[in-house]
Amino acid sequence: MLHLFNDPKHAFTGFSKIVNGSGCVLQSEVLTCVCISEGFPLPTVKWPFLKNSTDYSVFTTVSNHTVNSTVSLTVKNNGSTTLECVSNNGMGEAEESLTIQKNLPDNNSKYFQPNIFEHQFNLLGPHLLMQSL
Repeated sequence: MLHLFNDPKHAFTGFSKIVNGSGCVLQSEVLTCVCISEGFPLPTVKWPFLKNSTDYSVFTTVSNHTVNSTVSLTVKNNGSTTLECVSNNGMGEAEESLTIQKNLPDNNSKYFQPNIFEHQFNLLGPHLLMQSL
């Protein structure tokens, strides 16, 4: 790891991690996954399962040292129960297998926070959010 300061008493190393609130929901044939990553320097989020997909949308927001990446795509006969998101900032990499929930979770879920979509709705408005999905 790289130390950002030369003074060993104040050394700070970079990090990258995926935090609670990340997860996937499959409703009808629409799969929506959210990967929330924190890091310094700011990480990028990649979705390895998209490498063979051609029709999907990714919406990314950044706030301080947090990246929120939301991907949506239409799936048919999805046999998978998890999908992976990868966060990397050149100083560290984090991978997380996100469980696919088959319908909308309740508000008490510790793994997925539906208010993320409400935040995007408030940020973009209904017309732009639907275009991004």
